[in-house]
Amino acid sequence: MTHDDLALHYENIIRFANNDCERYEVPGADADIYRDLQQEYIEPSNDFEKGMITGKVIAYLKTAFDKLKKNYPSHNEDWESLDEQLSSAEDLDSFNELINNASKLISEIRSKQK
Repeated sequence: MTHDDLALHYENIIRFANNDCERYEVPGADADIYRDLQQEYIEPSNDFEKGMITGKVIAYLKTAFDKLKKNYPSHNEDWESLDEQLSSAEDLDSFNELINNASKLISEIRSKQK
């Protein structure tokens, strides 16, 4: 999966958690935020900026996972597992893996809704 695909999947997670809202409709529903994270891990500008964008992504994903736990309680174990993965994310690869796992779960949920 390309970096841009992962950024779009990040945006999809935030939007799905907010009832498929529009881009920019809720804080965090913007693939550019994840692209900023990717950029800071690939070519860091400074530790402060890296910490700020990392914290922002963690906060948006944590909020999304909390909403998804309420909206899809039958998948609580999956959301808890993703929460744990988020808590231990320490590099770009671990964030990318998290986005990939969350995206797969959302695809599974969407397929059952049809």
